[in-house]
Amino acid sequence: MFQTIATAAMMVLIEDPQGGIDVSRFVTLSMPDHSESDVLTGILQVFNEAPANAERCTWM
Repeated sequence: MFQTIATAAMMVLIEDPQGGIDVSRFVTLSMPDHSESDVLTGILQVFNEAPANAERCTWM
């Protein structure tokens, strides 16, 4: 019933002028280096730092 978020891994992709996809950055946040609050804050920070026209997509 009660679960703890222990890890988040994010990949930021950018479409290049030729229509290809480039990896802008990878971000991994996990315990024990980060608390559950740190993981959630980090996810929101990555979303907020993305370009205004970026599509945000989550999985699981």
